[in-house]
Amino acid sequence: MPAGETLVGRRERERGDKMRMLGQIEKILEKENGKGRFYAVCVDGEWFTTFEDMAKFKEGDYVVIDYRERKKKNNSFRNIVKIEKTEPREKRIERMSKQKRMNINRAVALKVAALIVSSSRMKIENKVKKTMEFAKEFEEFLNQGNGANDTAITDELGDEI
Repeated sequence: MPAGETLVGRRERERGDKMRMLGQIEKILEKENGKGRFYAVCVDGEWFTTFEDMAKFKEGDYVVIDYRERKKKNNSFRNIVKIEKTEPREKRIERMSKQKRMNINRAVALKVAALIVSSSRMKIENKVKKTMEFAKEFEEFLNQGNGANDTAITDELGDEI
């Protein structure tokens, strides 16, 4: 992520007053009150409080937080229920895109293998096995993006398919 660019926090309503936010930690302040030590945490410009130890978190970390909003007198407090590290949005999208491409490649490879094998003169019991073998080879080829496995595919009679 380029310097100065921040991940804009997203909030989605869940059951009751429990909320979830995804964002980047901007500031962590250790504070004390009559109940003991707590932390004030700023995520994408919004402040939250927690009694959970924040030692494993640092400014710049991307986090998912579950919190509850409480109103006392004229003040509103956002108390963190759960906080976990996550990765930046761009990396999640990149990972999801890669997984999606691999799933599409798998489906295409299986379809092509099924079309090729269905028109062959193989015995029916061998067609499923060959379809899976060919699909695996096609999938590897598609995921590599080059012709590194340039071997001819043949049926059980030795005919090139």
